[in-house]
Amino acid sequence: MNTNSSRAFLLLSAAVGSVIAASGCGRDTLIGIGPPEPGSGGIHGGTGGGHPGPISSGGVVGTPAGSGGVGGTPAGSGGIDGGTGGTPATPPPACPILTMVPGQLNDCGRTSGVAYSPDGTLLAAVTEAASSQLHVWRLTDGQLMYERSVTNDPSGAYGVSFSPDGKLIATAGNNPISVVNGITSQTGTDTVVVWDAASGAHVATLPTHDSVYSTAAVFSPDGTRLVTAGAANAIEFWNVADWTLAMTIPYTTYSIYALHFSPDGQRLLASSAAVDTIFNVADGSMVAQISGLVFEMNEASYSPDGQRIFTIGGPGQLQILDASAMTLQLMTFSTGPSAPLPYIGHGIWIGNDSVVADDFFGTIEEWSKDASQQAGSFSLAHAWSMPDQALGMAAAPDGKSFVVGGGFGITFLTP
Repeated sequence: MNTNSSRAFLLLSAAVGSVIAASGCGRDTLIGIGPPEPGSGGIHGGTGGGHPGPISSGGVVGTPAGSGGVGGTPAGSGGIDGGTGGTPATPPPACPILTMVPGQLNDCGRTSGVAYSPDGTLLAAVTEAASSQLHVWRLTDGQLMYERSVTNDPSGAYGVSFSPDGKLIATAGNNPISVVNGITSQTGTDTVVVWDAASGAHVATLPTHDSVYSTAAVFSPDGTRLVTAGAANAIEFWNVADWTLAMTIPYTTYSIYALHFSPDGQRLLASSAAVDTIFNVADGSMVAQISGLVFEMNEASYSPDGQRIFTIGGPGQLQILDASAMTLQLMTFSTGPSAPLPYIGHGIWIGNDSVVADDFFGTIEEWSKDASQQAGSFSLAHAWSMPDQALGMAAAPDGKSFVVGGGFGITFLTP
């Protein structure tokens, strides 16, 4: 993400949000106060970069130094695997107990992906860290159940999901680093790991073909397939029964940032730079494309009833579309005096009537159907400010709350 590190941090007025005192898991802070910390290049961008790397002056993740980036911006100055500044990665702070009090921060390290178990009893998170990158908590009491190392690449992991039956967890991240005769390299495979959700036992490492990292590993609604994608090459469908490769959809244009199935499992939404694509799951054929999107990270997903699609739009925009990808509404994400076109990274549905999106400067907005306006329209309902970049989000299965991960760690919010 090529952003200006001098850009002012966005503070929201009390009219659309509130400043929330926060504490938890070893950190006291005030949501909405303080500038964002510079990042260091990589997939999640940020002010001057994104995920921490060994030296992280650009280039392929894991190399000591580089001057561009795989799938990054043309100059490689803050895009995917790019970045011009940053600090060495450090292990995340210990977070043995997770507080679920809305608005309180859990300082669990730079958290790039979060997921609820289908029954809502577990939370899994992946961090951009040098040591353990998968963390799983029991939500009945907030107790950390286990942590696991997804990769030996210090840039860590980006995506996490549960299987529909809650028995498996899939993680997506950087592929392992190998050193042969003093030469460090990455093979461009083994970026997705599957775990037993209850025990954290290793189940499988998939021989993916996503180049140096995967961003997404999602299970089909019926639980029979796991679909993976990332920096380059392809979208791959894996048989959960034996982890064999079932189907490949070539995709070489740009990196893919997110994958989402339709609720009936018949369609797959793949989000990439400037375009989202709907594929037919049966044969991998393209059904439709959503174009004109910002040339950076974005995320598109189906509403729980499958009737609409929510996606990041052009610069500073959100979109609601029907299931055939026809635009129904454009919304403008809130802007600050020095941030007219915020980079919006992720968006999710909270039930069928609300959507939530976050940007690279920690602003989170909820847009909900407004009964006083035209049927089907969405208006800004709530807004929050985080003290650092906001990244992955997930809605609680009961639809009453959601969780956000980012440079600040993890926090739970209530619409």
